[in-house]
Amino acid sequence: MKQNLALILALLMAVTLLAGCGASTAASADKYAASGDVPMAEAPMPAPEAGMMYDYAETEEAVEMESQSFDDMGVGGNAAPANTSRKLIRNVELYLETREFDTAVEEINKLVAELGGYIEYSDISGRSLNFQGDYYRRNANFVARVPAEKLNQATEALDSLCNVTSRSESVNDITDAYYDVDGRLRTLRVEEERLLALLEKAEKLEDMLTIESHLSEVRYQIERLTGQLNRYDSQVNYSTVNMYLEEVVEYTAQKAEPITFGQRIGDAFEDSLKFIGSFGEGLVVLLVGVLPFLLVYGGILLVVVLVVLKVVRTAKAKKRAKLQQPAPKTEENNR
Repeated sequence: MKQNLALILALLMAVTLLAGCGASTAASADKYAASGDVPMAEAPMPAPEAGMMYDYAETEEAVEMESQSFDDMGVGGNAAPANTSRKLIRNVELYLETREFDTAVEEINKLVAELGGYIEYSDISGRSLNFQGDYYRRNANFVARVPAEKLNQATEALDSLCNVTSRSESVNDITDAYYDVDGRLRTLRVEEERLLALLEKAEKLEDMLTIESHLSEVRYQIERLTGQLNRYDSQVNYSTVNMYLEEVVEYTAQKAEPITFGQRIGDAFEDSLKFIGSFGEGLVVLLVGVLPFLLVYGGILLVVVLVVLKVVRTAKAKKRAKLQQPAPKTEENNR
């Protein structure tokens, strides 16, 4: 009896160590898993004491059957089952332009809701007019989660709703990490059942406390791995669409890359003309904006200059008149 019990507990301890050691490997392989989601390897369960007595009829054949059941589950394996689907996380990033900002924001929220998704994050900044009446462009950032099977439908709808200036998509394959966590989770659940069975047959309080301590550690790992698996499912089932929306007056023209030398020269000449036109418009706007200041301050400066000139001329005239006056008569002149 004692020998059979020792073999069973040793087997359960080995399974726990294998399940815990694979956690850190899966967590480092997956950049989307949060830090610390996978529990570290648990400390081995203390060996049964010499005085532990259990009254049940376990045989050597039963121990071998339990060992075989764990082997069939592939304890410690990282490879995904051959008949399972790939687990892919898809993310899309879009830069959008719109002339009707309020309408675009409303339509984006409506589109995400119709596709069965939700807005995870939103930020709208800027305003068309400030307190002085000046124009300011508005912009917004949306992070939406839509069902993975409707991701293409979402991007096509956004393309028709706004002007897409840039698009990028990334795909992360987490198949091996996903099924590694799933396999270790199933193994821990089987171990939980074995520990519960041992707990029911334990008679001494000390033995009960030892088994319950190990059972709590196993359940802690089950909770952690279950949470990680749920996050995996959320990332796989709902793709992320990151949208940057900007209010514009004119849409950015999409041009194909020039092929020939003549096309490159033509595009360069066209860009130069656009720059000259933009510079001329900016210069005219600047002059018009500065003109009121020139009229007011220029008028004041002109009056000051005229006054100074008049004072200078008056002073010169007085000095000239004084020099032209005849000298006064003296006694020598009378002789």
